[in-house]
Amino acid sequence: MDVHPPLAKLLLTLAGWLAGFDGNFDFKDIGKDYLEPGVPYVAMRMLPAILGVLTVPLMFLTLKVTGCRTSTSLLGAGLVIFDNALVTQSRLILLDSPLIFFTALTALAFSCFTNQQELGPAHAFRGPWWFWLVFTGLSLGATLSVKWVGLFTMAWVGSLTALQLWVLLGDAKNVTPVCISIFRPSRVLC
Repeated sequence: MDVHPPLAKLLLTLAGWLAGFDGNFDFKDIGKDYLEPGVPYVAMRMLPAILGVLTVPLMFLTLKVTGCRTSTSLLGAGLVIFDNALVTQSRLILLDSPLIFFTALTALAFSCFTNQQELGPAHAFRGPWWFWLVFTGLSLGATLSVKWVGLFTMAWVGSLTALQLWVLLGDAKNVTPVCISIFRPSRVLC
């Protein structure tokens, strides 16, 4: 029994399995030799490193989608590049780098969905609207499947969704009650 949901550990297991790890090393004691038992620790560290690197373009894209200028988006991505905590977490076989990656993916997907939402009711329920809504749900599910701290991301998305629905309820001129009755279940489902 583990204290965290299994997604990140399964991804690390997959990376180890692809590199030929047989599972006989237990990782319980700090300072044990990895070389003698043949632990492919470089391959297992590669997954968090790749996810840490991919967090940088996600930050740039999220800032661009939210309306920031390119220079501001580059500055934000540059700050993520030199964030000491992310650099440290991405070098080790830990769950935090996948958590940060999936949280950043959720932020990007929800920002894109919000942009579709702000185009107005005429753009609702079209392909891009559904794509970003479903992608937000999938990335939010991945965030929750890495660590329970992902519940805070779910609370953030839920709060913003409630605020968006409150604004829609107040727009009686452009939004019909039928449209509202479809908005709520589709968001809860996704």
